[in-house]
Amino acid sequence: MGSAIIRHVRTCKWLDWENNSCRIDSVLTAGSRRIDGVYSTSVSPHGELALVNPMQGDSLLIDTRSGAIRTTLPAQTSVKEWCGDAELVVSPLVKDTDATGEFGGSHLVHLWIEHGTEVHRSTVYQGPRHVPRVLCGPEHTVALALSTIREGPPIDLFRWSADQGLQLVETWPGEIQGGSASDLVLSWTPAGRPDWCARSRPYSLDTCVPPPRPAVP
Repeated sequence: MGSAIIRHVRTCKWLDWENNSCRIDSVLTAGSRRIDGVYSTSVSPHGELALVNPMQGDSLLIDTRSGAIRTTLPAQTSVKEWCGDAELVVSPLVKDTDATGEFGGSHLVHLWIEHGTEVHRSTVYQGPRHVPRVLCGPEHTVALALSTIREGPPIDLFRWSADQGLQLVETWPGEIQGGSASDLVLSWTPAGRPDWCARSRPYSLDTCVPPPRPAVP
């Protein structure tokens, strides 16, 4: 993972012949920084940054070469999409509703590191809907699809930017025939507009069908 190294260390209590007390811990070393008890990691395309989730405490976005912490995030934050080695979209953990156990909603955050150290952080979406697909775009924009937790309608395509916020691009008419929102494939047009289609079964045919649209006269 870039210049960082992860080692898996096995420790046991003294004279534990049956290994009942043994445990394996993941230890990450980046530059002069050592992080014990690593639960998970996600690395940027060229390995320059890593989002590290320790077993306890905040998530850390670190420089894999120096070990410098670029920013901290709520515990167990996950990466939805790397936009490059200095830009990403993350999803802080949202707990389900305690009383009913129902889906607690979604939270997406865009992070962009300028000049290596200056961190720009903006909320892309925070609300009750599910986010089945996210795609980074030009000039620090993001395309995302929103659906119900069961990935059914309404299914909407949005464009987000820090200066203009969330803008509705298109709504998929009704249900996705033979599939769900997890079948969506997002893309960007040459004009910088989000577009989408849905993979159709069988997937081996590699067919992606756009939403039904009125015929242009």
